[in-house]
Amino acid sequence: MWHTAQMPQSVAIYCRISRDRAGSGLGVDRQEADCRELAARLGWPVTTVHVDNDISASNGKRRPGYQRLVADLEAGRTDGVIAWHPDRLHRKPIELEKFISVCEEHAVAVQTVRAGTVDLATSGGRMVARMLGASARHETEHMIERIQAQKRSAGRAGHYRGGRRPFGYDDDGTTVRAGEAARLLDAAQRVLLGESLSALAREWTAQGVLSAAWHQRRVPTVWTPAALRTVLLRPRNAALIELDGDLVAAKWPAIMPEHTWRALRTLCGTPGRRHATTTEPRWLGSGQFVCGVCGACVRAGSNAVTKPVYRCKASAHLSRAAGPVDELITELVLARLSAPDARLLLHTDPGVDTEGLAVQAAALRVRRSEQIRLHSRGVISEALLAEGLADLTEQLDECEAAMARAVVGSPLEGFADATDVAAAWAATPVSRRKVVISALMTVTLAPPGRGARQFDPSTIRVMWKTGR
Repeated sequence: MWHTAQMPQSVAIYCRISRDRAGSGLGVDRQEADCRELAARLGWPVTTVHVDNDISASNGKRRPGYQRLVADLEAGRTDGVIAWHPDRLHRKPIELEKFISVCEEHAVAVQTVRAGTVDLATSGGRMVARMLGASARHETEHMIERIQAQKRSAGRAGHYRGGRRPFGYDDDGTTVRAGEAARLLDAAQRVLLGESLSALAREWTAQGVLSAAWHQRRVPTVWTPAALRTVLLRPRNAALIELDGDLVAAKWPAIMPEHTWRALRTLCGTPGRRHATTTEPRWLGSGQFVCGVCGACVRAGSNAVTKPVYRCKASAHLSRAAGPVDELITELVLARLSAPDARLLLHTDPGVDTEGLAVQAAALRVRRSEQIRLHSRGVISEALLAEGLADLTEQLDECEAAMARAVVGSPLEGFADATDVAAAWAATPVSRRKVVISALMTVTLAPPGRGARQFDPSTIRVMWKTGR
């Protein structure tokens, strides 16, 4: 017993268990039963029970139950505490010191089920309490070292290393959950086709897709782009284990091919893609349509009267109203996808080195960004910029088109084979529409001309990548 007072008048039971994977709370229930049995033997009146279920006392995470207990002690609402063992209360010496101070100041009596008598009113008793705390801390650190060594050994052998259930797999970490696996593969394919993580996160949230740890909160999962990105880029999805910076083959079934996962990691790891995962685009041509003066991509913005416009990323020599351009391109796309031979566009090319293509595409994007930076610093002329961007853009288009065909089939699926193309288009987010446009055509915007007041379709040049 930790003792500093006579018979307490208001006793709190504190229960904690570090891991409750099933979420059943049976561990803390057993602790409470033992503590109540002890209180009955001592004749202590139990008025409150504080519980921290599935929360460690050694990792620094907030323990709401323990904090309420200390607040009650400091406020004088509780003058007695019962716990199953001292290590249920503390595994960090700094917390123990504060607890001793509170108990001394407020004359709190503390009793445990499994430990002997410790009198906090004496220096010897406080020394014993600190020794128990130091022993608990040593036990924790030794256990962590042992678990880490076991996990490294299991990882090198390709075995599951334990932990919370990973999305896409059962609790054993190796058996694929068909429904979740299908969603992961579908999301990976759609991201590779250009759809934003933001749109996919909203879709998963709206459809009520639950995370692997939903049982802890028992509330619907709200997916964020960052959370979805983390789930998609886990090496285990491709039956790989990341160990000390290297990738080791795992001994469980893959949810997606390794080349798909590598292409996804390359795409989501590029600077432009990281910034693009937070919001859904509003305009079809931003970052995609080409400046007719220098060959750089255009971006969407607003003019002096807050109307949306396309401007060249590299210079101020092009500014076009975005609305009429998007309307024209939409008409052309819907007409092509509604044509009698549209289904022929779904043909794909097998046998492509997708891993090599992904690396090549990433390198081309870096080179393209570097060209634009050199021009902005005045290192290269506008003519050299236009020539370099045209060549790099052509190479990147070919590379991305080949990778998309090999990894996920045709980006036109769901449109070229739709019974109602206009309805399918209307129900699709802008990020997905941009992918379809990229697969069908290259759009170049020429300057509208001095004094032009009306939209001239002839200033929009469309180069079809497939037969019209």
